[in-house]
Amino acid sequence: MTASFRLDQAGRDDLLGPDGVLDEARVREWAVSAGRQLGARGRVTGELWLGYSTKELAAGPQIKETPDPLVGR
Repeated sequence: MTASFRLDQAGRDDLLGPDGVLDEARVREWAVSAGRQLGARGRVTGELWLGYSTKELAAGPQIKETPDPLVGR
């Protein structure tokens, strides 16, 4: 929950599901691809949740480009 809260407070709602929580499968996929070790029985540990949120916060906000209505006139 701490990782989801950090992302929410930083305005990174694009990373949260409709329930306002990070998707465990997304964090697990990141951990495996980054070579991070999962917990017992393949669980996502607290360290992994925070590691994922830290990585995403360090990457900066997602900038959604909106078309400029004045371009092309």
